[in-house]
Amino acid sequence: MERFAKTAKLALGEIFTKYGLNDATTMLGLREEDKTIPLKNLTIETAICWQALLKILQHTESYELDAYMVDLMAFGNYIKTFADTPTLCNYIRQLAYDPSMTRDMLQKMYFQSMMQVLLEIVRSG
Repeated sequence: MERFAKTAKLALGEIFTKYGLNDATTMLGLREEDKTIPLKNLTIETAICWQALLKILQHTESYELDAYMVDLMAFGNYIKTFADTPTLCNYIRQLAYDPSMTRDMLQKMYFQSMMQVLLEIVRSG
């Protein structure tokens, strides 16, 4: 998972730089009011894209970073909500209700990976 995330972040960095930040933020569906991805749309892929976007923004003009940087208090609440009710995320909810999935291990792994990315966003901000 770690190699996938590292490779994805490098590729996304190039894509975001080439095509612009507006397309990236539109693709992620960041909410205007708190600059977060709605939990129902949060996946490991969107979390990694979000992290890559914020990393690129750290190397741009400060007004662009300010436009997309999440308030730490709001982001703390976001992470708490995710931790308390991970089934708000559609993909995790699907895993919970699909009897063909090995729920416990797959859900835990997916949840832990998403939580790790969210905490890395806090650390890098």
